[in-house]
Amino acid sequence: MRLALWLPVAFLCVFAFFNASDLRAQNVLVNPSFEDGPATSEAQPFILIDAPSDIIPGWKVTQDQVKYVGPHWLAYDGTQSIDIDGNPGFGAIAQTFDSEPGTIYRLEFRMAGNPNPLLWPPRIKRLQVSAAGQSTDFFFDITGRTANSMGWIRKRWLFNAIDSTTTLEFRSLDALGGNGGAVIDDVVLVPVTTGFLRGDSNVDGLLTETDALVTLTFVVLGTIDMLSCPDAADINDDGFVDVTDPANVLGYLYFGAPIPSAPFPACGGDVTEDDLGPCEYPLDACFD
Repeated sequence: MRLALWLPVAFLCVFAFFNASDLRAQNVLVNPSFEDGPATSEAQPFILIDAPSDIIPGWKVTQDQVKYVGPHWLAYDGTQSIDIDGNPGFGAIAQTFDSEPGTIYRLEFRMAGNPNPLLWPPRIKRLQVSAAGQSTDFFFDITGRTANSMGWIRKRWLFNAIDSTTTLEFRSLDALGGNGGAVIDDVVLVPVTTGFLRGDSNVDGLLTETDALVTLTFVVLGTIDMLSCPDAADINDDGFVDVTDPANVLGYLYFGAPIPSAPFPACGGDVTEDDLGPCEYPLDACFD
């Protein structure tokens, strides 16, 4: 029983590792974790940067002032991060990249907040991300957070490129203080292509025993329209969704059966022609 409980957890960890590595390999941004930049030290744990400035390679400070933070707190990736508020200043930082018009891009970054609400209000840090005339807002509550326990959260956003170059910008939405704001690190931006994850019958971006149950239910009781993406359910890529597919899911998860056919462990297209019909696979599932 302990082994049965442990194996799914181990699988999810391995899947998350390879999926994150695959995303970083496709990243269109340079210096995504701000590791290249001015030298910080214990004596000078952060540096204030006024707009306009391109002292951080790949990035431009585009509004007021930001903090380039080193050992002042624990970064998510490496040793450096960006506090979007300066001292004072409601700042912004941006990077321009080559883009393909009409292509959907997936942004993923880590967000925290300057962790002292008494010295650096407000308690809820607010940040806007914009690109290609589109934008979305993000929030982070610093309650209970410290420099050694920042509570980094993964944030995600999709946008559609409309030109051959696009500027991605992170902008403070704070209206109080201006001395401590949202903090960002590990910024990953990748173009999104259509595809699916092999074996993922319930199209949630993971391969688990639930997929075996969904496929088996279809095989015993259902019709092909019960499956959003029949190709995903066809884990052995033989062109059929049958009882061998749920068996192969469980075999892979628990008994050391061979790895599923491509695309796996990251999303991609089907390299084999078949008659299984159209696949409706949500973009978010490919990158969660």
